[in-house]
Amino acid sequence: SILVPFLCGQALRRVDAIKDFAVKNKPKFSIFNHAVLVVIIFCSFCNIYLMNMSDYGVQWYHIMLQIVLNLAVHLLICVLAWVTSRWAKMSDRVAIFFVAVQKTIVMGLPLLNELFNDDPLRDIYALPLIMYHPVELIVGIFAGGRMLKLVEASSRLENGSEEGSPTARKGALHRLSSR
Repeated sequence: SILVPFLCGQALRRVDAIKDFAVKNKPKFSIFNHAVLVVIIFCSFCNIYLMNMSDYGVQWYHIMLQIVLNLAVHLLICVLAWVTSRWAKMSDRVAIFFVAVQKTIVMGLPLLNELFNDDPLRDIYALPLIMYHPVELIVGIFAGGRMLKLVEASSRLENGSEEGSPTARKGALHRLSSR
């Protein structure tokens, strides 16, 4: 139920008329995508609210622990992406930093629904995926400004607008990125 629409969408991307229509209406599709995401999350939370989680052994501290674990995993992947992308230009490195941790809730929730269709705990299984998205947004907000400064400094250094030898410029960028 997921693979066929995905493959059809990939095939339709190759048709020029559809591709042009999609590019022209990208803002509208973005709004629609966000609206669908809100509905999916809302429905999952409604299902979780309707079931008494304590009947299944889930307590409030389990959910808090899940948030902490989501944050830990997210930060670990961010650090790994940053450390292992030293070979890339700063703008590419920042892109790797943000893309490496992205998970798609739109694809994940239907997969969970298919895998655990008859399981009464299906919506509880979706909680980590649902809670990962806000963690991703919060970390992105805190890291975004710093990453922008790194890209701007790197761009200035690459264009040679700052004084000094290439070694001095590289050292300045290294000091900036290690803060």
